[in-house]
Amino acid sequence: MTKRDDILDRAEALFTEHGFHGVSLSAIATACGLGNAGLIHHFPTKQKLYREVLKRFADELDGNVTEALTGATGTRAKLETLIRAVAAWSLQRSGRARLMIRELLDNVDRVERARTLPLARFLETCAELVAAAQREGLIRTAEPMVVLSQLFGAIAYAQLARPTFAKIAGGKLLSDERRWMGAVVEDLQHVLFA
Repeated sequence: MTKRDDILDRAEALFTEHGFHGVSLSAIATACGLGNAGLIHHFPTKQKLYREVLKRFADELDGNVTEALTGATGTRAKLETLIRAVAAWSLQRSGRARLMIRELLDNVDRVERARTLPLARFLETCAELVAAAQREGLIRTAEPMVVLSQLFGAIAYAQLARPTFAKIAGGKLLSDERRWMGAVVEDLQHVLFA
């Protein structure tokens, strides 16, 4: 692992836990065993470091989805695969999924000034798939981003709420994160194609 990768890993963990505004460059440098100058040598600003952290996980998510979609034939199968792939990525990379949610919640002031949006390619791919499903009459007609916000929102909320739901309601389904997310995905697909 390179020093750059180590910095990105440690910065990602800190950003996931505390958000962009809750972490200083000094804290990241300390976590990496560097002084501020050493960190700035690799990433001149916190914004550039954060953007690289977001780009890295967005590229990973986009790659996972693209790879999963390669094996699917037909628009319905591809849309079902998309939902499963996003849910699987959220389970496997729960820290990154949390960071993505945190970024969407906290980025209101930054998104207007952003020159690049790391999730753009992923969202464009997903929106094109939703639009294709709509053209084929497989799902209701609505703005594709509305459909995606409902799908991804449901996956994120189900993952975040499961521990609380398990504490309140108990049961085998809620005690097993994989089974729980599988049930959520199955229901999402049922609702989407109803």
